[in-house]
Amino acid sequence: MADLHLFPIGILCATDTSLGRWTTGGTGVNDFFEPNDGCTSQPVDTTLQSTFENHSIQAREKIPIYRSIQYSYKDIWHREYEMIERFYEHRKGKAHRFYVVDLSVRAIPTALTITVGTVSATIPDTHRFTTIAGKGGYYACCYKPSTASVLIGRMISLSADANITFAASWGDVGTFKAGETFVYPMVEVYFTSMQPKPKEFNPEIALDGGQMYDLEVGFIQYGCD
Repeated sequence: MADLHLFPIGILCATDTSLGRWTTGGTGVNDFFEPNDGCTSQPVDTTLQSTFENHSIQAREKIPIYRSIQYSYKDIWHREYEMIERFYEHRKGKAHRFYVVDLSVRAIPTALTITVGTVSATIPDTHRFTTIAGKGGYYACCYKPSTASVLIGRMISLSADANITFAASWGDVGTFKAGETFVYPMVEVYFTSMQPKPKEFNPEIALDGGQMYDLEVGFIQYGCD
């Protein structure tokens, strides 16, 4: 199974832990971490509307609705900024696609089962997930904050506003356990912007030392919502 490029942690393989790598077959070095100042996600509609003398309206959809996503970070450590910048360079800036977790849509499962590589989650709203390839939510992500670990896979089935099932193919495949877990849709995207703002300098010699940053990172969906 092909590797999956997940922002901001790098490359996940089919049997890896949630640690990302920067080269295929390399050693895992990072865990997933959330944008601490929030995630915004909104549909972008390019429909053209024309109004005639009788005020009737003609509508023409240029392209299907797609999604714009933005991660916001505030006062992050230098090592966290470097991780994001490294991923940006890893994808050659805006040149190559990758996946991002749409953290604006957090579903807390009332039931979660993991059986032989298949994850089933009971969630109250399933409309952002789909079994149609090429659309946002075709991939699903379970995220466990206590261990900063992810479990990712393609959707298998969906029951409207009741249950989703997906194949557990990437991330913390071997050791992921139920507990306080959130479920999110994933979107295949390009970068649109990365805007760092230097803040105070942390003089510590330890890993958290160095320049701190505020940061806005923008993404645009490849495909449709």
